[in-house]
This record gives sequence, structure tokens and C-alpha cells, in this order.
Amino acid sequence: MRKILVSCFVLSVCAAAVPSAHAASTVYQGVPPFKATDIPGGVFGGFDVTADGKIVGLVGRDIKLYSAAGVFEQILATVPDYNGASLEYGSFCRLTPDGTDVWVGFTVGGNSDDRIYSVPFAGGSATHEATFTGNYDLEFAQVGGNWKPFVSGTHSTTFGAPNSVWLLDTAADNHVKIADLGGYASGIAFDSAGNLYAIDSGLLKLYRFGSARVQSAATGGPSLVGDNAEFATDMHFAGSDITVDGVDHVFFNSNDPSYSGASIVSMLQPGYAGSYKYDNIAEGIGGYGNWSTQIAFGGGTGDVLLVGGGIYVADFWSSGGVTLLAVPEPATVALLSSGLFTLGALMRRRMS
Repeated sequence: MRKILVSCFVLSVCAAAVPSAHAASTVYQGVPPFKATDIPGGVFGGFDVTADGKIVGLVGRDIKLYSAAGVFEQILATVPDYNGASLEYGSFCRLTPDGTDVWVGFTVGGNSDDRIYSVPFAGGSATHEATFTGNYDLEFAQVGGNWKPFVSGTHSTTFGAPNSVWLLDTAADNHVKIADLGGYASGIAFDSAGNLYAIDSGLLKLYRFGSARVQSAATGGPSLVGDNAEFATDMHFAGSDITVDGVDHVFFNSNDPSYSGASIVSMLQPGYAGSYKYDNIAEGIGGYGNWSTQIAFGGGTGDVLLVGGGIYVADFWSSGGVTLLAVPEPATVALLSSGLFTLGALMRRRMS
């Protein structure tokens, strides 16, 4: 599965007023109390965000660092042109949990030589960590007390092969299957307890697999299927990616395949059980429609609703830039009690 280059947008709740220099977004409309504003940015084959809001973006084979305002600062490293016969396409860009390294994925035509590299965040040469056919997303979770990379993607050269999740083997490419899913390749996320969130875009479902089952699959137990999930919620549209903030609020993006502009960014509700257990925090407003691809949490380490940070969203149809979804009056946030949807009527806007 080839991931197309995307422009990066930021959806954020932060404890500061919206900067007046930023223009109102032409890409996403925030659902109150979220407000969207555009910030200059770049077009990335994958991106991630540091705790202080800097953007790490994969541009071609360059891994570039941008300020929180989207201003280019430096090239951290350049991955070698390992397949001169076919252009390498970026699929993801992910910081390690301690922020010391950046992992990036590439696919090539026919998925004949799809690779994953790491580079030091401080700068340096790239290391070929693994080869993984049809890689799409990468996240880190602990196995036996050590951080390990997990990858989603097709792991196949067959066009239309279903999505799956794997524990990456960086020694011999003997990757371990964690879960079989359906639909096209899509993103994954882990919460602080090690629960795995994954999408079946064919069945239009978002799953959470319990950490004990994930650990079992990672250490020799059977791989998982949708029926093994702790919960599943139906989705109106096909999901693309998932992220989790510092207190385990789960965010995801999804797209209307009719290209009608109905790309949405949503938060799961507490309890999750049942159909369509989420509320929208932003909706696409592009003239030709939006096609939301990657999302990431950054710019903070805690509760995105109460203490800042943001949900950064990449959108294929946009022409570049970063969109910040913020609460203009921080006092509004301070009055909210803990919990994902104590926002009540302010946040309630579901697809019907």
C-alpha cells in the first residue's frame, strides 16, 4: 500500500488564546469549543510532533524539523536512495517514546523493497532497521518491559491485500503477526496500558484489543481477529488513523468515500461499547472535499482537553499549512471537570 504525500494540519485544545496572526482555516471547521486556524507548514510523507510542538516531517528522503509555527529549522538526516530503479514513497515518520530517535517507512512500486529506517533525533546517519512489505504506520509499545516497534500494513505484494498488525523483527525480518484486520491499510495506536487500537475499514469498525492478548500474540500466542477485541464501535466512514493523548483519550479520523468533504476527526466516548460511540471535533470544509490521512498527538504530554497539546491532522486535498484547533478562552477549559465528554452540549455533534 502506497501512502501519498500529505499536507499537515493541527487540531488542538491549548491553554492559550488563538494567535491573531494565524488565518481562519480553509480546510477544517472545528466543532465548538474547538476553533480552527491555519499555520504555514509543509507537505510530508509522514510526520510526528514533539512534546513542545515541533513537527518532524518526512519530505522525500529528508527528515526535516519545523518549529511549532511551521517554520523550517533543519534537516535531521537524509535516508539513502536505496532503490534507484523506483522512487521511494514515505509512509510514516515516528518518534521513539523517549524522543531520541526517528523511525521512517518507505514503499516502492510493486512493494518489492519496502524498508524501515531509524535516525538519531540529534542528527546522524540512517540505519536500515527492517524490510516490511506494504508498511503503513508504526507505533511503539512495551513487550516484556522493553519498547518494541509495531507496524500496520498489508505485508503483501498483492494489490488489495487486507490490513494487519505486526511486531517488527529488526534482527532477521521474522515479523510476528499480532492481528488480522480487513480493508485497506490504516493506522494503529496504543494507550498507556498497552491496549491496541486498530481499524477495519472494510467492516467500518474501530477495535480495541486488550494488552494481555497483545502481549500473548507478541510472545508466541495466536494472532488476533476482530472477535478477540475488548470492544468495537461502528464507524460511519472508513477510518484512516488513530492517536491517543497523554491521558488515553482516543482520537481518529475517517473519510466519506464519495469525496463530498465529509472527512471528520472524532473522539471516542467513555465506555466505547455500542455503535457510533464518538463525537466529532472537526469536519472538513474543502471545496472539492477532504481526504484525511495521518494524525498524531503532540505539543504536550497530558490531557488535550484541559492542559494543551494538539491533534495534528494531515489532509491530502489541502495545499499545505498547519491548522490549529484551539479554545480561544482558556477559562472555558478550566471550568471543565475531568473526563472525555464532560463538555456536554458544547461538544455534542454526531453523524446521524
